[in-house]
Amino acid sequence: APHLNHATGTVNVGGAYLLTGTIAPNITVDVEPAAPEVTALLMGEDIAQGSAGITVALADVLLPTDGVPELIVGAHLANSTSANDAGRVYVVDGNRIVPGVEIDLADADLIFEGVEGGAETGYALAVGDVICGGAPEIIVGAPRQSGVGSDSGAVYVLSELDLSVDSGLAQIDESPFLMLMIEGEENTDRLGTDVSVGPSTSLAGGGCEDLLLGAPRWDEAGGSAGAAYLFRSNEA
Repeated sequence: APHLNHATGTVNVGGAYLLTGTIAPNITVDVEPAAPEVTALLMGEDIAQGSAGITVALADVLLPTDGVPELIVGAHLANSTSANDAGRVYVVDGNRIVPGVEIDLADADLIFEGVEGGAETGYALAVGDVICGGAPEIIVGAPRQSGVGSDSGAVYVLSELDLSVDSGLAQIDESPFLMLMIEGEENTDRLGTDVSVGPSTSLAGGGCEDLLLGAPRWDEAGGSAGAAYLFRSNEA
């Protein structure tokens, strides 16, 4: 819910609702904290226009894995500690979730923030075992990061998250959990606008997953034709 307003009145901080129970086809759920289907509300930080909840995921990413999925929330317009719209990604330990709980994302167990203003880190988000370590990684898109060139974009793969190693806030490229960074080829590619994982297309992939990345303004073919990059799991 990226346009959710904070209780303090700050607009569009965003948030995410966890719905549990029986969700049947063709029913209407009134999504509010008091609704019986809503187990938890993750409220965006008190930052105007942060847009938490633009992307969300559920996966057991914290080591040691315990079968309880973590809640992962992207806020691509959240300010970093030093720049506007750098974006943030929040990870909340699933064991903190009890019926009726409301958690401010400022208190997330892990917070990864973008490397520069306007990077929009967290605009895209996926989870999957692309490193072939047996547990899912978090894949984060920062499509307006200007690494190779203006808005060339970047994608980060975070792996082996462990709160005994690190917790709290970290710049994403300085995190001990960063396993891989992929940058766009040139100006305005916006690599990381979309990220996706799926069953390996490689015979050597085993139980691993492939990684597919979108760069909608790649223009070597002319006119922002766009491109998608497939990284097979045994090559990632």
